[in-house]
Amino acid sequence: MLAFARALVLNPKLLLLDEPLEGLAPLIVEELLRAIARVVRDEGMSAIIVEQNPKLVLPITQRAMEHTAMVIRDVGADVLAVVEAESRPLLQTFTSTLLDRVGGSPYDQVMLIDGNDDRGIDVGLLTRPGYPIVDIRTHIFDVDAVGPVFSRDCAEYHLDTPEGERVVVLVNHLKSKGYGSPGDATGAKRRRRQALRVAEIYHGLRDDGIAHIAVVGDLNDDPSSAALAPLLETELRDISTHEAFDYGTRRGTFQGENETGKIDYVLMSPALFARARGGAVFRKGVYRGPRTRTPWEIYPTLTEEVHAASDHAAIYADIDL
Repeated sequence: MLAFARALVLNPKLLLLDEPLEGLAPLIVEELLRAIARVVRDEGMSAIIVEQNPKLVLPITQRAMEHTAMVIRDVGADVLAVVEAESRPLLQTFTSTLLDRVGGSPYDQVMLIDGNDDRGIDVGLLTRPGYPIVDIRTHIFDVDAVGPVFSRDCAEYHLDTPEGERVVVLVNHLKSKGYGSPGDATGAKRRRRQALRVAEIYHGLRDDGIAHIAVVGDLNDDPSSAALAPLLETELRDISTHEAFDYGTRRGTFQGENETGKIDYVLMSPALFARARGGAVFRKGVYRGPRTRTPWEIYPTLTEEVHAASDHAAIYADIDL
């Protein structure tokens, strides 16, 4: 534990842990793995654990992945955007094996483009039959007067619907919040540049005559933030404002937070919003303790924070297409 703490002093982007669990008692193993998971999540870093005995690590990572698959199964989206995915082959393997294992159906098309984050946490799109991806554009090379715009990408996917209509989905994971300068001034400036560029891309698509557009993903700031204003003050409509939208027991999407934790979005052009029947925040894969006030329903197998599908709840829209 002391060596682990010393490594954190340097604030690394990547932790390489060579047999950190060797010779530890089972209770200490569990505690150390929980500590590693918390640091990776809270500090925005990656970790590689090298172990001769994979059984020490696999039960925890396997359970978390199974809960992720269960969330995807239960939401049942025909078009699914994902963030923090490592690669297309791994995402393809996930949908073809783990979804099947939990009783879900694998997706027909799985797409991901390597983004600008060297940790390999990229954005992707998965679609079911009837919603083929017909065009893909990346914005990883977009620059403004300051420099490169996107921390990962604003991946642009053009889909056809069963009725032959065109829908464009812009999948985003904006600059992370809280890992830069005090008060996150640097991060907020980067997110505002990104929000401005996403708004420009959206307006360009509308000028091209595309009526049905969705901007989705983790925007890493709440609706009252100045950073997101260039995007949220457009004509785009947030599914959470729909009269049939169900937030559940919280008004946010991150952990157990309320309004200030509403950082995940499904934004839609007016024509697409008009087709929406409602939506919801799905929290069953987000861990909560047994003493949480106003608790939300979680999977019975979600007994430890490290087993959570994510610390973000899924947010979705029901749309007639």
